[in-house]
Amino acid sequence: MIRNKIKLSVLLALVSLTQLPVSSSFSQRRSATQEATLTGAWMGEYECEGERHPMLLKVREDGNGVVLAEFHGLYDEDDYFSFEMRGEIKQRRGRLRVELSPGDWIMEPLEELTQVGLKAKLKAGVLKGRVLHEGCGRFKLQALSCDLSREAPCLRGQRGLFARHINRLGEVKRARKSQGRRRHQAKPAERKPAPRQAPPPERVDPVEPALRAMPKPLFEDALHQVEGEGLDQNKLKQLKLILGGASYVNLKQAHVLLAAFSFDPMRLEALQVIAPRLIAHSNVLSLLDTFTFDASKKKAKAILMGRQVSQVTPASGADQSDRTQATREEAQAETAKPTEPTQPPEPKRPVKVAMEGALFSALLTQIDDESFDKGRQSLLDVAASQSYFTCEQVKTLLSKWTFDPDRLKALQSLAPRIINPEAGFIILSEFTFDSNKSKAKQLLGLTPR
Repeated sequence: MIRNKIKLSVLLALVSLTQLPVSSSFSQRRSATQEATLTGAWMGEYECEGERHPMLLKVREDGNGVVLAEFHGLYDEDDYFSFEMRGEIKQRRGRLRVELSPGDWIMEPLEELTQVGLKAKLKAGVLKGRVLHEGCGRFKLQALSCDLSREAPCLRGQRGLFARHINRLGEVKRARKSQGRRRHQAKPAERKPAPRQAPPPERVDPVEPALRAMPKPLFEDALHQVEGEGLDQNKLKQLKLILGGASYVNLKQAHVLLAAFSFDPMRLEALQVIAPRLIAHSNVLSLLDTFTFDASKKKAKAILMGRQVSQVTPASGADQSDRTQATREEAQAETAKPTEPTQPPEPKRPVKVAMEGALFSALLTQIDDESFDKGRQSLLDVAASQSYFTCEQVKTLLSKWTFDPDRLKALQSLAPRIINPEAGFIILSEFTFDSNKSKAKQLLGLTPR
């Protein structure tokens, strides 16, 4: 009887010992969750338009679940921008989650960009999630050891690429000439951005700021097609085809394209094609370095200067007075015309949006499951009747067909549903024979200038 009591007491002691670390570890995990915070500085990358861009996020919590943040980004390596954000923290399954809405600009970018929202969760010291904008993807940020505050300022090395644009407290170092310095303030919920005043007509730059150079992946594909041609004459034809639509190039891309030609005479002809599609506003004369002889540089300078004069030179002297008189006569003629009843404005056309990634992957899987081209074509016809596609998606779809005639038939269904026809030249590489490439050009509306 005594032995049984001893065994029972030993057993109860062992059970109590095994329970101690369980409750202790549980309390540790609970306290770790409660101590997790988003306040601080986070640095990493975000995805937009198929490319990754540097990103820095400065976050502050007010203690009531409200988050105030500043999004600092770099687009095309050196185009800095920043804007305010606001959101709320939520806890779900022991993890912090936050959804941030965009606010006012702190520093507007040179490109025509827009503010975006973020949706993220905190896991193991990593803040990651989605950029809430069509055409953008995911982002991933690591916490810095500083937090851009007076108590823990970020040194130059910690700020990385952003050290040129913000100081150790996260404040913009200097504003561009077109903008004044702005204070970092939280955006009130009822506040709305002030409408921008349109500039006077006589001061509008003919090169619209909305124009964008070809994205890096698209340009690399275009360059590959130009360099793939053996003779300079064929390279020039390919260049005319690429820039014959709505494609534009920046100064760096123009340098690379001109370097693909072997001799100055063909470079001059290439420059005549590139110049109207060049969206650079300054330093365009640096393109003269791609030419070998002084005579060629002189001709190239005339092409580039002519391009600049056509953009910014106003009429003067007698020409100006003639234009003024002509304008008055036109105004009098318009006044003498009988007034016509005003027509109601045309309804806005719906915005064309390409098939989103998950749905497109499902379409590819179904096409792969089809054994015969006839079944693939029927499936494609159904998809094309209800959806739109990018040139990159069309190229991927055509790769599922084995022979050129079947690819042409598929392209005939897809061509009217393409939302970026200026990039149609990348589709031509899917065809084997030149005769079929010519037919594909006609379907895509690609004609050299």
